[in-house]
Amino acid sequence: MKTAALLAVLALPLLLTTSCGSDTDTSAPQTTSAAAPKYAADEQAALDALHGACSENDGKLYAEAKRTNELLQKGGVTDETTLTVLQHLRDSLPEGTQAMKCSDVLGSYVVLRTKGS
Repeated sequence: MKTAALLAVLALPLLLTTSCGSDTDTSAPQTTSAAAPKYAADEQAALDALHGACSENDGKLYAEAKRTNELLQKGGVTDETTLTVLQHLRDSLPEGTQAMKCSDVLGSYVVLRTKGS
């Protein structure tokens, strides 16, 4: 069981990266246009709160959070949404730290929430 959990922690960032595109994906803008909002207001606020803490752009970060939520649902965790995943991600990052690859944090979050199964 411990080996399976360790493998899941190591493999999840790869799953998130391959399902969401490359780390240097710049196809999605950091901010959205007022004429055609890409995200709901609360989702955009959650993404804005992650600016400076995560190295991914909004499009990639949202896709990773969405995929994280899908993996959580598959693992039996049904009390999350993409929005709450983004909010919990922000809550888990210390203030004033250097921008980091948040897909790694999300990978660990899935393992912790699904208890490594």
